[in-house]
Amino acid sequence: MSQSPSTSASLSTRLIDELRPICLAATGQERVGHRLLAVTMGLILVSGRTMLTRVLLALGLGWRDWSATYRLFRQARVDLAVLRRAALTRWLRQYPADGPLLVVLDGTQLPRTSRTMPGVGFLRAPRTPAWRPGIHYAQRWEGLSGLTPLRAEGDTRAIPLWFEPAPTPKASPWAGIAPRPEWAAGLAALGWLRTELAQQAAARREIVVLADGAYTGAEMWNGVPDHTTLLARCAKNRALFALPPAPTPGRGRRRLYGDRAPTPQEQRAAPGGWQTVTCQVRGQERQLRTKLTGPWVVRKASAHPVFLITVAGISRQRGSRRIQRDPTYYLVSARQAATGIWDLPYALQELVRWAWQRWEVEVMHRELKSGWGLGDQQQWHPVSAALVPQWVVWASAMALLLAGDTPPVVPATKWYRGRRWTPRDVLTEVRQDLWHQSLPEFLLPAGGCPTTRVENAAQPPPPLAWLRIAHAISRLNALSCSLPTTFADDVHHAARCKVPNLRNWPLWPVSADTCAWWARRLATSPCLTITYHPGPERGASVREPCRPSPRRPVRARPAAAKRHLASPLAA
Repeated sequence: MSQSPSTSASLSTRLIDELRPICLAATGQERVGHRLLAVTMGLILVSGRTMLTRVLLALGLGWRDWSATYRLFRQARVDLAVLRRAALTRWLRQYPADGPLLVVLDGTQLPRTSRTMPGVGFLRAPRTPAWRPGIHYAQRWEGLSGLTPLRAEGDTRAIPLWFEPAPTPKASPWAGIAPRPEWAAGLAALGWLRTELAQQAAARREIVVLADGAYTGAEMWNGVPDHTTLLARCAKNRALFALPPAPTPGRGRRRLYGDRAPTPQEQRAAPGGWQTVTCQVRGQERQLRTKLTGPWVVRKASAHPVFLITVAGISRQRGSRRIQRDPTYYLVSARQAATGIWDLPYALQELVRWAWQRWEVEVMHRELKSGWGLGDQQQWHPVSAALVPQWVVWASAMALLLAGDTPPVVPATKWYRGRRWTPRDVLTEVRQDLWHQSLPEFLLPAGGCPTTRVENAAQPPPPLAWLRIAHAISRLNALSCSLPTTFADDVHHAARCKVPNLRNWPLWPVSADTCAWWARRLATSPCLTITYHPGPERGASVREPCRPSPRRPVRARPAAAKRHLASPLAA
């Protein structure tokens, strides 16, 4: 791992260099900030379920007191506003000074195991068939994600910027968080984004919001902030109305709506008005038949006209496979020109290209749950139940933003040819940076350093992830606050022996040689078995895990139990 935070440094080094000042600013205390940095790196490293306990075990801190780490989230010692502002600032750097910002509004569910958890209620299970829908215990969350600038190949990535709970009215009580619908949480997210942009002298920056059908109600259209364009899917039977006629002189109430317009499905069936739009989507050129109609107004939102964009579906046979895509319908905010005529805010081709990229937020939700373990953390306290998922989302956002500067190498194997990097590739590269260093490299025989005897040189022992994390964090002088003090002794001892990887690392005063500590700590490692040889010529033997111990003898069972096991029905 490189020792200088430059562009040539590894992703793990740049990630730690970027997260350290943010963690210190979000906590306001050096000791707590280093603890937040340590658990964030442990979250990236842990495999399997990402409970907070497993994060501590991945860091090698399972033998220490866990209460300090749990208080970090239970007592709200982390300022979420600072974390969100850091991710937003990093995301804004990718966009030029002019041009709109692309964001996506979408909700998701976090499955839970207990009805007593805050905000848990019955929600429709997404993994049940449409003809037999099911329910499950889950929390509903609302997220605002920023899309990276659209490349020429039609690629982009969704970066989570804002993530807050939106409990249903019948969910279990959540102290400090009131139930709210998805559109209300979406307006809150847009309000936060507008406030942050105003603080960065970008109050008039144009924003394009991509959303699904849950955000096409009248409340949403009436609450969209200024300089914001909403592009959302709508139902095929959406009620639309023409613009009201010009007011006539005389008494009476002014009309708010014109005549009832055909539904989107009826407008699609009407002949004429189709035009072909060419879009580059994920490396492939798409020919889409589209139809533009409007302006229309929706009920209870007559002051905000909209246009209807219809994208025709496809149904064709390709060999033995049938390709089919249903038609889709979008409502987009209309913009009034100086002449008073309502027109599209952007070109039709651009709107269709942006609408296609909304699916990136669904990919991001899948990666958050399967790769980062979002939802694995079962929290019952109302503060930690809201803070821990947002911390996981923020950690993933920072890793993705840093990976966007220098994209990771896309793996290419005999059965996989990746065209673009994925969020899982980011996790893989960071973990490889933390794991690639083998233990014998830190135990080389030189200058009185503990000697290493590898019994099987053809298969060297696997590296220890907690050691790489410790060395990476020790470079930032965070060991004394978040990891055992003896780690600093080991780093100093290795550097004193002029190990190439630690030659330029900072040194701390040490009390004594810590070879015995190596034996005590590593003897419990699931990967290696360490034997310490005391005496003037100290050394340690490193070998592969031994064969599993023989099974313990089975205790004699009663005669009745033996007869039961011997029965063919019992088998």
